[in-house]
Amino acid sequence: MLQAMSSAQAFDASAPCRVSAERRNSLEAIFLHSSFRASSTWVWSRFRRMDDVLAYHEIFHEILATLTRANCAELTARTWHSKHPDGAPYFEEFEPLIQSEGGVAHFTPAMAFENFVPQGGFTGSLTSDERTYVRMLIDHAQNLARTPVLADTRSLGRVIAIKADFPGLHIVLYRNLFQQWCSYSEQLAHHNPYFMETIKRTIESSPEDRFFKLLRQIFPLGRPSLTDANYFYCFVLLHLYLYAQVAEAADMVIDVNALECDRSYRRAVEGQIVDKSGVNIDFADVKKSIAFSFTPLGSVESVSTRLSAMVDDILAHAPSAAGRAFVQKALGELLDEYERYMFYAGALANYAAPDGMLAQEFDNEWQQLNREMQSVLQSTSWRVTAPLRGVKNWLRA
Repeated sequence: MLQAMSSAQAFDASAPCRVSAERRNSLEAIFLHSSFRASSTWVWSRFRRMDDVLAYHEIFHEILATLTRANCAELTARTWHSKHPDGAPYFEEFEPLIQSEGGVAHFTPAMAFENFVPQGGFTGSLTSDERTYVRMLIDHAQNLARTPVLADTRSLGRVIAIKADFPGLHIVLYRNLFQQWCSYSEQLAHHNPYFMETIKRTIESSPEDRFFKLLRQIFPLGRPSLTDANYFYCFVLLHLYLYAQVAEAADMVIDVNALECDRSYRRAVEGQIVDKSGVNIDFADVKKSIAFSFTPLGSVESVSTRLSAMVDDILAHAPSAAGRAFVQKALGELLDEYERYMFYAGALANYAAPDGMLAQEFDNEWQQLNREMQSVLQSTSWRVTAPLRGVKNWLRA
């Protein structure tokens, strides 16, 4: 696990870099590129527990712009319905890099989603701010004689750009898309819309991207909803598109589902990481889990039909054979998993979905009515508000 850092090790953003060229070349950085709810936190945590590694969590997370030492300690797996393994606070490794006024040195909010795909597209370049920031993270770890591991769930669109500036070992993590979707759905059912919102934010982050334009036109997105199938189709097609564009740039692709069910695959992955980086990783405690989808999608055939034209477009514009193979694998496994899911849980899903719809609709309507009522109660007119004085106290209860 991460060892405590003394005050003498605190980071000074204004100090000159102390890392020699020799050390920079001898210690390789490892990058874990992933989407959300794809087991990336678990994979990162396996690196984090190693004494010779400094593993950063979600290096482009927007919270880093305002992170303080006080709230850094509060951000743990237990503070929300994370389903993550217990451990130290998520951003503990960043603590020496937090500025006195708050925020991690050299991080800017635009790095989260605005720069998700570089200017110039997937083969474009990082901004100078991104290069400075990532260089700082690597140098800080190397100054401590540790192998830097940089993990993020917002880096899939810039794998090529990051690799161009920081060769290292670039690993793309992949989880069965239907299982990943179920995790998004479960989070929304627990009143956490963040992951659903990232679908829309990502698609809107690159307004000039041709495929993103198509997604916005064909599957328009409103507020996140458990029953809006457009969110499902945007989720699937967004991921297939990203994988098609960056597959060839990955030094390794790790199928986290295969880690759990195929021991020989797991050992091969561990061996490749050792060979490529010298880090003796162990994934033996991997566990499989699946959540629940409330989204009415119909038959496997109807899902496949709705996806087919857009998938054909992705394949036609994929820049490599590796990208096309990745898309075909991911799509096939998505449809297979959905078919199994409907066989075992379809009746339950159809039974539960209406209740879920009603519950969410009631919750949304109640919140709207509550806002309207509070607005009325703020009125300075005694004639309007007098009959509602008792209601005001009740709403505050």
